[in-house]
This record gives sequence, C-alpha cells and structure tokens, in this order.
Amino acid sequence: MQAYYEIETQIPQNHQLQLQLPETIPAGHAKIAVIYELPEATENKAAKMAAFLNGLPDETEE
Repeated sequence: MQAYYEIETQIPQNHQLQLQLPETIPAGHAKIAVIYELPEATENKAAKMAAFLNGLPDETEE
C-alpha cells in the first residue's frame, strides 16, 4: 500500500531543501517528487517587432 504526503516550501538560492517529516510516516524507502512552476516563456524582441510590423497597414496599396 502507498500513502501520500504533501508540503509546500520555497526553493532558496542555494537550491537545498531540509525536510522534516511527521512522526506518523515510518522509516524506510520513499520517493520524493518536486513539482514547480515554470516561468512563462517570453517572446524575443525580434518576434515582437515582426508581429507589430505585420499588423501595420500597408500604405503602398491604393
């Protein structure tokens, strides 16, 4: 049988965590998973400029 325990924390600049588990969790083999948010992907400046220029009206057409 498996059980699940969850706790939230902040990852410090040194990327080291210290974890104290409750006494109700027995000693023995365990798996630890780290689930974290990825920063939003930002478009590069060239792509933003191209999108802006493509949105401008074409003044050469009559």
